[in-house]
Amino acid sequence: MESDRKYISYLIVGIVLLLGGYIGFKWWQSEERKKREELSYKVFLVAKNLKEGKYEEGLKLIEEIEKDYGNRKMALFGKSYSLLIDNIKGKDKIAEIIYKNFKDEDIKNLFAERIAYEKKDINGLKIIKEDAFNKISARFLEGLLLKQKGDKEKAYTIFKEIADKDVPYFSYVAEYLMIREGVK
Repeated sequence: MESDRKYISYLIVGIVLLLGGYIGFKWWQSEERKKREELSYKVFLVAKNLKEGKYEEGLKLIEEIEKDYGNRKMALFGKSYSLLIDNIKGKDKIAEIIYKNFKDEDIKNLFAERIAYEKKDINGLKIIKEDAFNKISARFLEGLLLKQKGDKEKAYTIFKEIADKDVPYFSYVAEYLMIREGVK
């Protein structure tokens, strides 16, 4: 009888620990998603400032991104905008130099996308592998470039593919573009 109580108490403690671990894990996932969404929005604001020629405001946001999210790959994406701003301001073609000299595949993929963006070169995006962290971003850029070139059918096929995935920012914007154009 006493050994049964002992095992029952172990079982109860195990269940409580398991339940606590599950709740903690779900909370952590929720917090990570919020951080990714906040980061995506800040990167969007950097791009918006860049497009509007507000380079200093964009650089301030990049500094915030680096401070708040320095070790995340999306923060690298934000940092790449500061290098793009340097290119626009007439400095060396930093993105191309980085792409040619870095061995890290993530950095190479990131700067391949930046170079394709600068040159409006869809073919430059083809070197980004399917498992690259910025593949969704590169696909989105491909859709935008196709749309600019007048190939709306291919562009909206890409946007639909992105909208069907649960990726903060890119899914939302792709869906918005399709709704705005009456495709969805």
